Amino acid sequence: GAVRQPGRFTRMDNMRLSDLVLQSGGLLPDASFEKIFIFRKNNDGSEGPLLKVDGGKALFQNDVNNVILQDRDTIVVYKKSEAQFIEEKVITVKGAVLKPGSYPRSENMTALDAVELAGGFLPTASLSNVYILRKNPDGTEGPFLRLNGDQLKSAGSTENLQLQDKDTVLIYTKDEANYRENAAFTIEGAILKPGSYTKSQNLTLKDAIEVAGGYLPTASVDTVYIFRKNPDGTEGPLVKVNGATLLSNGGASIEIQNRDQVVVYRKDEVKFQPKQSITIFGSVLKPGTFPKSTGLTLRDVLSIAGGVKPGASDKILVSHARIQAGTPNEIYKLSDVLAGKVNYAMQDGDIVSVPSDSDFQETAQFLDGQVKNPGTYPITRRGETIKDLIERAGGLTNDAWVEGAAFVRNPKLLVTDSYTRLSPRIQAAIKEVQDRQYERALAKSDLDKARALASTQQAGATSGSLSIAALNPNTAVQAAALDKGPNPLVAQQLGARETVSPARAVSASDFGGNLPVRLDSALRSDRLWRQSSRASR
Repeated sequence: GAVRQPGRFTRMDNMRLSDLVLQSGGLLPDASFEKIFIFRKNNDGSEGPLLKVDGGKALFQNDVNNVILQDRDTIVVYKKSEAQFIEEKVITVKGAVLKPGSYPRSENMTALDAVELAGGFLPTASLSNVYILRKNPDGTEGPFLRLNGDQLKSAGSTENLQLQDKDTVLIYTKDEANYRENAAFTIEGAILKPGSYTKSQNLTLKDAIEVAGGYLPTASVDTVYIFRKNPDGTEGPLVKVNGATLLSNGGASIEIQNRDQVVVYRKDEVKFQPKQSITIFGSVLKPGTFPKSTGLTLRDVLSIAGGVKPGASDKILVSHARIQAGTPNEIYKLSDVLAGKVNYAMQDGDIVSVPSDSDFQETAQFLDGQVKNPGTYPITRRGETIKDLIERAGGLTNDAWVEGAAFVRNPKLLVTDSYTRLSPRIQAAIKEVQDRQYERALAKSDLDKARALASTQQAGATSGSLSIAALNPNTAVQAAALDKGPNPLVAQQLGARETVSPARAVSASDFGGNLPVRLDSALRSDRLWRQSSRASR
């Protein structure tokens, strides 16, 4: 601590506190010797008692405070600033002075001294009131003092108060001291450069719009609104400038006031405008939503969508947006539209539907294996069956194994709403059945093991007995063991084997695209089946 040579020292016999202080070079001038602390250790090395002694008596009177030191004692001498609180002697000057900041407080320093120390008042300073913000001794906010700045320079003025530690001298500018209404206005909405602008004298609405870059093409100039403020800052009157005034002089007759808010709305904000788009879906190459250009016709929409597909129906349905409920769709013939006989002009929000022909089939099926002509065959009509497909492929060969026929379909085409809804219930039912089957198999296995064990015990085996509850052998292995006669070693080995296991849990992925098909039943009544059967026999 506050000694000239702090450090570790060798303890001599009967060494006292004063001896150690002298050996360390003595106390520093700012040392606090009213209380010197001795941190003592116990014999086991743990923290011991804390001794507080009067340093003045220990060093100068050599009384009981000059204690005898022990091994591993630590003596700490604090500085005065560490031992007791010493209030910081500073003041702060803020506001309209040349060099605002914090400065040391000298004795008998006055408010004028602090201002001069901060470089003096600025030309913009308001001298009508100079404020002193004072702190209480406990650090809380103290009294608020108001001085007349014009009288500070007068000799012997009572306004020139002496300052205290942590005082803050505050000088406002003239603009801050005397309220001046904000000389600005804002303009927003469909304007090129909306924002806040300084209000010059005699500024008009026309000038304000030109300063902000002018109207956007989407601006509605039927009415421009000016939201005005009252002198006390509350909302004032609403000024509505109509289109006739704007067309005649651009608003040059309307003078802008301080804090005016000019709002220019877009056309779609003052009047409903439907979204300029059309939608087409159904049997077209590129269904979707497209912009509705001027003069767009139904024939143009079909071209934009890539044209119709080969399976398109000969009718087109057009439904309009924003119409009364129950209004029927407009129906046109596809051939007339493509030939130009129908020149329907599209409206905003129209929806075009091109249905598919119910008799047209785009898909094809692949037939492979033991048929006379395997390959890919298109579906030519609805209701076509596997039997029809095999018949078109020339029939089955003599080597065809009808019972092992496989039918594969895209799993996505098998998923229906009922499948999605019932799938969790089906999986739960399957798991319940599997659990019951496992319990029955486990019980049967334990019973077989008990019989094997009984047979071994009857033969007078001397091996250790086995608990029936621990038995779970494989039935086939048990049979082999019993055929060879009683064997206690075999019975013991069987008891340690786990040969009955739970069934694998069924998940949704197990329901794939393989469908069981009774091809023999499908072909049994057909001549093709009879010919194939006779050939195989």
